[in-house]
Amino acid sequence: MNKIYIFLIVSLLGASLSFGAYAQKAETYKWTSSNVKIERSQDRQHLNVSFSVLPDRKIMSQELVYIYPTLVSADNSKEVSLEPLCIVGNKRAKVIKRAKVLKNKMHLPVVEEVHSAKFASIEVERSVPFERWMAKSRLVLREEVYGCAECKKKDRERGSYDAGIHSFSPEDYRYSFVEPKAVDVKRHEETFESKVNFEVARHELKRDYKSNATELARLDDFVKKALDLEGTTLDVVRVEGYASPEGGDNFNGPLSERRANVLANYVRNKYPEIKRTPDFKVKGFGSDWAGLRKAVEASDLSYKAQVIKAIDNHSDYWGKHNAIQQIEGGRAYDYLLANVYPPLRRTTFRMGYKVRPFTVEELPRIFAKKPELMSNQEHYMLAQQYIKQGKNPLPIFESAYRLYPEDVESALNYANALLQYDRKQADKAACVLQPFKSDLRTALPLAIAEHMQGNEEVADRIIEEAAAKGCRRAQEVLNR
Repeated sequence: MNKIYIFLIVSLLGASLSFGAYAQKAETYKWTSSNVKIERSQDRQHLNVSFSVLPDRKIMSQELVYIYPTLVSADNSKEVSLEPLCIVGNKRAKVIKRAKVLKNKMHLPVVEEVHSAKFASIEVERSVPFERWMAKSRLVLREEVYGCAECKKKDRERGSYDAGIHSFSPEDYRYSFVEPKAVDVKRHEETFESKVNFEVARHELKRDYKSNATELARLDDFVKKALDLEGTTLDVVRVEGYASPEGGDNFNGPLSERRANVLANYVRNKYPEIKRTPDFKVKGFGSDWAGLRKAVEASDLSYKAQVIKAIDNHSDYWGKHNAIQQIEGGRAYDYLLANVYPPLRRTTFRMGYKVRPFTVEELPRIFAKKPELMSNQEHYMLAQQYIKQGKNPLPIFESAYRLYPEDVESALNYANALLQYDRKQADKAACVLQPFKSDLRTALPLAIAEHMQGNEEVADRIIEEAAAKGCRRAQEVLNR
């Protein structure tokens, strides 16, 4: 039986790395490889490669076999050769040893160490600085076999193992905030529902009737605050009366308008600023079927489906009214009349304003008092102040998203703030971005959100698909 020797060729390679792929055993003529593992190092700066080699008994005494572990990119445009492994037969080992002692020049790579394998498994470990392309690379084991005259007998490629590394990682986390466009005109609206009571079929305002003193105080408080909004100009007032759906449209329409006029005159006479409003209108809408439907739908009434069907299936007042009266032998109507109808009798005040732009100095005060007066861009400007001052801008971006949920910029900024300042809410950040995922700007924060939740494959796919569509930031991630 020939003795087998192992040589490790000296080369200049750096520290340790890691990424994860495991492969099945691969057979070659002179040796067998198994237990292939490819993974990134804990510090993610290197790629670690390890595998086992079992020399074959068929290696001849004069033969010398080199195994070159090589990483090859997915598109074959890049490769990195790792330290080769050298296996020699008994006579060849003696020749190499003698050459080293005599310092004879050899035409083969210089071998520093000689190990007797005795057909035992050889554990091989290699490491190279990690580059992004290695995530999708494959490990190829190339074989060179030399005979007694140091002439090459074979040169072939054996084994191919996909690295299968997740290309997206925490080092790719980047957070950025997008400045929304400035708006030419800012508008704001304040709404109030007055529940002032009126006697049946009457429209005279009586302060001492039922809870009217309290209701009028609520109305006064609303108007005072509405007239004291900083940076606003009141230019629209709408007073809209609604009646509960009993009594018929011919009766409820005029009655709701008369009651609305009474309350409109009350605020006009008491507050001159409202009286001077250029666009002041009063309207009675009569029976509030829409309000009734909404209230019933939100209830847990056992017969609510029947009530909704009665409202939806009839176009005229009496058709709806009579259908409801037939439900539960009239008990449903009696309950609705006593418990659901009263809140429908109301007068709604809507006040519209033009809002001037706020200065940088005013923004903190406005945000504390009435953030609804701020545009999306003004929220962004204030958030930038917070960031420069070392404060958490998350509450500001959350406010912008609440007020402007349809704007992709508010969603992007809120999601990025969640990811940067409250990572436990990565799932919420992903939900915020989902409606806008066709916008390539959402790719990176979506990938971060998925990666934070442990969905590494999803994060990889998001980045790769975005890069393929031309997303510059995704391409930068893949090219790092």
